[in-house]
Amino acid sequence: MNYLTFMFIGSLLYLSTTKSKFCHELEGRVKRDFHPLRHCQRSNKSVIAYMKVESLEECSDFAKLNRGLAFNFSPKGREKNFFATNATFESSELEEFYNCEVLDCPEYRNFSSIVNDTRFDYYSLYTRPLPNERALCIPSVGMFVLYNKRSNYSVAYNICKSIDGTLAHIASDIRNVQLSRLLTSATKASVKERNAYIGLNETVRGKFLAPFNEPLECFNYRAWAPGHPKDIRKPGCVALTPDGSWKVFNCNRKLLFICEVNTSGPNPFTVNFNQTCNIKNPNNRFIPKLS
Repeated sequence: MNYLTFMFIGSLLYLSTTKSKFCHELEGRVKRDFHPLRHCQRSNKSVIAYMKVESLEECSDFAKLNRGLAFNFSPKGREKNFFATNATFESSELEEFYNCEVLDCPEYRNFSSIVNDTRFDYYSLYTRPLPNERALCIPSVGMFVLYNKRSNYSVAYNICKSIDGTLAHIASDIRNVQLSRLLTSATKASVKERNAYIGLNETVRGKFLAPFNEPLECFNYRAWAPGHPKDIRKPGCVALTPDGSWKVFNCNRKLLFICEVNTSGPNPFTVNFNQTCNIKNPNNRFIPKLS
């Protein structure tokens, strides 16, 4: 190996290490912290993983590992559900054996899946009222809003920001597939153009940035449509198509757009989680009015 080859390989390794460190630091800026929301209650949303854990922290880590958006946790000393009326049924329940239940979606709107259970408390990534009644959960991914009113990229960006969100992050297979399905199911096939802006744009041609200013190079996933991005063009903005591909458009073009609601916390509603569960004196007197 000659000197120039050695230096070239060394430079590539340095750039790769530097990029990896930079991307890791950007990833750390995105907060995914669970916060307590309901005391002596649990959610009946779909359980995607369960485990017997020793602590709240262990349950939280387990939920993150399994891509949960919320979880039910039963602390030590609360093995009995005083709301149960059928002891035989209670003893056969999943909750009797596992004190950490990971959920694929959080409670939202009217908390219709919340049930009284003195063994559990409910924790979520989304503790503040959702900003839009059309917000939908994509299991194990997040909360999203598809806007059917066409807007240019700048207006779409500001609308998402106004609801404490961003244009949808798209740089993964599961997100791309699920959001394209959302786009297909929520728009009519007869609509002439069903492309929707997502969180991917250029400030300099060829340098695409995701919602938190992460370079696209930080992600391995790509879904460019044939011929996109074009070599000769001005910097543009990316839209998702119903078939799951990405196309670059002039940012002034008016299209549908998909917002992703940011995770939130801590809980804005005062709940004393140190209080003993009591049927006659419930701690959760009011269910937060979520849109």
